[in-house]
Amino acid sequence: RRLWIVMVVAVIFVGAAVGFTLARPSFYESTTVLLVMQKADEVPSSLGAQVEGLGEVTVTLTEVVATRPIANATIQRLGLSMSSDDLLDNVLVEQVPATQVIDVAYQDPEPARAQRVAETIGKVFAGQVAEVTGAEGVRVTTWEGAVVPETAGVRPIPLLKSLLLPRWLALVLNGFLGLIIGSMVGVGLALVLELLDDGWRSYEEAEEITGAPVIGVVPPPEADRGAR
Repeated sequence: RRLWIVMVVAVIFVGAAVGFTLARPSFYESTTVLLVMQKADEVPSSLGAQVEGLGEVTVTLTEVVATRPIANATIQRLGLSMSSDDLLDNVLVEQVPATQVIDVAYQDPEPARAQRVAETIGKVFAGQVAEVTGAEGVRVTTWEGAVVPETAGVRPIPLLKSLLLPRWLALVLNGFLGLIIGSMVGVGLALVLELLDDGWRSYEEAEEITGAPVIGVVPPPEADRGAR
């Protein structure tokens, strides 16, 4: 009897999810690839020690990239009118597992600015790495420069900035999530209304509850007028 409640709530949630996704701003993502290397004038005792040492340093450097000193220097160099926190909100840094490679990505509504910021972050970081980390015998170089992105995406889940999808795919994802959540809420609401409903739905139920036989059934006024 209350299937319509489930359907209505599910449609409302799907509509809200679609509207939310359509209202989300588009972002362009540009990535620069950094490589952590041993300085030419530093001779390691063994190749294994060099690889192990660089791997440990790379983990530390990955955490240092997205910090306020790097953000402030980037903003100053490019003359951007934003705070360091605003810039860091759109920065993604990830170490390629088991390598000395660090991917630095920046997301921005303007593709050219996304490229400039990503490229500048890499250069600023490479210039400050020795002072920031205090790691002797290590240098950071740009292995692959950032390029101007051609396609934009949206963040279907605002807090998950690493998930940047084409708008159509974000619509499908959020619409599906809205359908699942809306159906669950609708079922819960229908169950609550069912528990709060103390009416008898049939004379068999009335007999079962009262323990007395039903002698007659009085039809509703609408049914009575229709019969006449």
